[in-house]
Amino acid sequence: MKYTPEVVSLMDSNCTIGLKLGRGTELKISSEILMHPGFQELSKLVKDCNCRIGMDGPRVLIDSLANDEFLAFQLRVQSSSFIIEHNDLYDGKHYFVVLNSQEPFPVRE
Repeated sequence: MKYTPEVVSLMDSNCTIGLKLGRGTELKISSEILMHPGFQELSKLVKDCNCRIGMDGPRVLIDSLANDEFLAFQLRVQSSSFIIEHNDLYDGKHYFVVLNSQEPFPVRE
């Protein structure tokens, strides 16, 4: 999945919930992410990052991830239950990342 105008539009329309984490981190997330069984783990992956997080089916989409935050993000993903399926550097300073789960999460009831 590439960072196309359609993906930008999807993120713009779905990532409307503001969430502040420690140290000035501000996320814009979709309501689906709040219900994702791996939400707590996802929030740890993007700690100290200002970005947007949405979903496309089972995939987690992250954009506006700053270039200087990407390496630390990659290292955290390596020890998580997620894998980086795809990443694009766009505008020379931000990443679009597609995550998928290495194993199924339990379904929330």
